[in-house]
Amino acid sequence: MSIAVFVTLTGTYKFNVTVVRKQEDRVRGLLGVGPEFTGDVGMVFDFSQPTWLTMTMDGMRIPIDIIFVDAWGRVVDVVADARIDSGNYVSAEQAQWAVELPAGTARRIGLSRGATFRMYETVRS
Repeated sequence: MSIAVFVTLTGTYKFNVTVVRKQEDRVRGLLGVGPEFTGDVGMVFDFSQPTWLTMTMDGMRIPIDIIFVDAWGRVVDVVADARIDSGNYVSAEQAQWAVELPAGTARRIGLSRGATFRMYETVRS
């Protein structure tokens, strides 16, 4: 697990996240995850460089929040409460990361465009 941190106008919030970089892992994402996806957890999709990101909700079993983050750690778009099977969401600007959090988290922590994102990865030996 790694730690993702968002700094918003209401405070600093930490999440235990799984980071995915390989295409096959990004495609699988949170598919199959159900109601147990709650609390301060999430998944970070690392695309290595800024690009227009498209995230799909096709096949999802639960709603989620999708946060798009640019290469400098600035939140460039927030999709709150993306519903299951609601299609694709494209970042409003080029982004390097997409972060998926439990639905309602963005609202709860006051997460919006301009917030700051940092990630601290666990080093495995």
